[in-house]
Amino acid sequence: MGNYVKVWSEQKFWLTPRTLSSFEEQLPVDSFIRIHKSYMLTKRFVHYIEAMWSV
Repeated sequence: MGNYVKVWSEQKFWLTPRTLSSFEEQLPVDSFIRIHKSYMLTKRFVHYIEAMWSV
């Protein structure tokens, strides 16, 4: 299928033939956060972030 991004809203989702990096370049940094190589979130729905790694 190649590169695509699934964009979710509260009611449905869209498949777009783009990379997540291309979205990341266009979205406002103060409103979105990349939490994984495959996931971005709208910051207004994030209340707390905790690191989960061991040294």
